[in-house]
Amino acid sequence: ILAQVFGQAGDEAPDLDDPDRVKSLYVALAELRSASLVLAYHDRSDGGLLVTLAEMAFAGRTGVALELDGLVAAEADAAHALAALFSEELGAVLQVRRSDLPAVEEAFETAGLAAECHAIGSVNRIGRLVVRATKVGAETALAQIARLVAEAQAGKAPIQRLVDRISAVFVPIV
Repeated sequence: ILAQVFGQAGDEAPDLDDPDRVKSLYVALAELRSASLVLAYHDRSDGGLLVTLAEMAFAGRTGVALELDGLVAAEADAAHALAALFSEELGAVLQVRRSDLPAVEEAFETAGLAAECHAIGSVNRIGRLVVRATKVGAETALAQIARLVAEAQAGKAPIQRLVDRISAVFVPIV
């Protein structure tokens, strides 16, 4: 979705690098579901994590507070932050009770997926998708994303510059 917004086409399709990891995910999810620890599940594919969270919020008629700096390593650059939000690689988002989080993390650790398990936020009752950065300054992941977006929006495609010149002449001022 991000690439489409900026009129770009990606050149890499999401792929499955390790089928055994998907099997491990399935086993961990089956265990968590049988223990009634999963409140909601959504795959992360079309549109990436941000779209997944928005769809879950719409379906649950609630909001989501996403902790961006907890999702991306402090030393990550803006491209990594964008990838974390919009990557369409295989993955999933689970909603669990805060009190059940240790048991969920343990299940993923047992499955060999501890590095891929992240607590990334919480449900909110205000009905909004809130993205928080817990750090301040120009080097936070959120600031870097804002810079990338501003740079992308500042650069116009040649055809857009032509349309702007033509419309400046032929579009009457109202």
